[in-house]
Amino acid sequence: MNGGIGTQCVLRAALELVDEHGLDVLSMRRPGARRGVEGMSLYHHVLNRSALLDGLVEWVLHLSVPPGGGRGRLMV
Repeated sequence: MNGGIGTQCVLRAALELVDEHGLDVLSMRRPGARRGVEGMSLYHHVLNRSALLDGLVEWVLHLSVPPGGGRGRLMV
């Protein structure tokens, strides 16, 4: 892993930030700072903020799939 973190670690830190402070505060630096690494090291895992947001959406949707991969409905 580059910088001692992986993509899932970056996404987890980003999700924590969004949960605590809202989407507007999300930058490339803040998840890195939360994990004790320079923001620039995140670019080894995600291309830019847009890719970080895309990754968050995919990860949250993945987390919302019921155990066993059932085809449940996502409530919004």
